[in-house]
Amino acid sequence: MQKQNNTFIVLAKFIALDSSILGYLAKDYFSSDAVKRKDAANFLKCLADNAIIPFLCVHHFYELIKIRDDKVAKDRFNFLRLIPQVAWVSTINDNQLGSIVDVLVAECRTVLQENKLSVLEVRDKTRNSLIRFGTGTEAMSSYEEVWENLRPYLWTQEERTRETVAIRRAKVNDISEKPISHFMNGSIREQEEAITFFNQLKAKMTEEIQNHGDKRIPNSNEVASRFYDEIVDSEEVFHLKNGGLQQILNYHEIDLEELGEHALMEDLLKLIDFQAKLKVAHKRFNMSWESFKKSIQPEQIPSWLIESSLFLHSQEQPEYKGSELNDYWLACLSPYVDLIYVDKRVKNDFERAFRKTPVLCELLNRVKIEKVRPYVSLQEQVERMDL
Repeated sequence: MQKQNNTFIVLAKFIALDSSILGYLAKDYFSSDAVKRKDAANFLKCLADNAIIPFLCVHHFYELIKIRDDKVAKDRFNFLRLIPQVAWVSTINDNQLGSIVDVLVAECRTVLQENKLSVLEVRDKTRNSLIRFGTGTEAMSSYEEVWENLRPYLWTQEERTRETVAIRRAKVNDISEKPISHFMNGSIREQEEAITFFNQLKAKMTEEIQNHGDKRIPNSNEVASRFYDEIVDSEEVFHLKNGGLQQILNYHEIDLEELGEHALMEDLLKLIDFQAKLKVAHKRFNMSWESFKKSIQPEQIPSWLIESSLFLHSQEQPEYKGSELNDYWLACLSPYVDLIYVDKRVKNDFERAFRKTPVLCELLNRVKIEKVRPYVSLQEQVERMDL
């Protein structure tokens, strides 16, 4: 009798590395020190031997190349090209790295294809369509001619992101815990009174940014002024004075019944934030906005659940750095990987969110979330880890 050979297929696992780890790997891979070069090569071999594939998105790429040192940026780009096998968030053009928007679009597409899916079902059905495989060269092919020209744009965007995080985290006139009913059926501010009120808020915002914003923000007063001037220009500010909230609900096309009679302002603000993200995704779909938004509920979308939970339950920080926004976007990859490395702050935010949001534990029950550490010790962990 002829002896049969058994072939075992090992299923690949995905690892989302923090951008800082990728940066250290690139540095060592091109180091003049032979020991460091060997360490970086051994780490990539360790991943391959354990059938673990690095999982990337465009936010990793941007974080790596926006460094101001030209040689370091080039080494990082070339390192990504040299990784033998990678996976990445897919886009309409499969050879481009997808973003948090592409993750959201894929999740929305899943919801639209089948009614009343749970967030766990959306995760499972989205995973196969979201991930693209190839070599590092293939993943970077779309950026060969343009990556250097992208860097000045990323520097400008980085400055804007610092401002966004500082404003988002500022505790100025916090009304989140007040019931929506408190603001209904009231009066409208007179213009002069509204302007006086917003000048007071502007002063408080300036102080908040100075005390808790990213220290690299050069002029907190300018940031606060620009933010409130834009609000005043929108003419929404005159619609809220212990009432007049219906105008704002109309402006954002929100029916109060969507929230319930006992809803808090926090619920309204979260819904406005969610719908703002949905509007970005909606541009990729050939259907009316009204039908689109009614078909997709916040609790169905994994990336929204993660980002909003991390923000809501995060620990207060003495300084809110601009990198927080990118860190939370990278955290949204967690439902689609087997292992994700984040920094200590985001790891703590995850732990707090798990205690407050039980469904988050179910969503990520098969994912290991680890804080950043030197990649050499990370290699030892991977080798003994049962993924």
